[in-house]
Amino acid sequence: MTRILIIAAFAASSSVATAQAVTVTLSEWKVGLARDTVQAGSVTFKVKNSGTMTHGFYVRGDGVDKGSREIPAGQEASLTVTLKPGTYEVFCL
Repeated sequence: MTRILIIAAFAASSSVATAQAVTVTLSEWKVGLARDTVQAGSVTFKVKNSGTMTHGFYVRGDGVDKGSREIPAGQEASLTVTLKPGTYEVFCL
């Protein structure tokens, strides 16, 4: 299942950028996000595969086309990307 991640069009008020974390749960035909809106900038997706088969997590849009390593069932991985304001597609394979 595909989810859309909407990136807020405002910058952090601090001059020191810190990575935001978003918890992601994968299973067969489902991507669960702890939240679907974040500030533009560095975002770390903490991905857990709760399914019964290997999955990968991907983010695509506005110059970003990145994916995690293949994540075996029951294991975790992370993916850090820098996002501009806009709308991004997130999905698993």
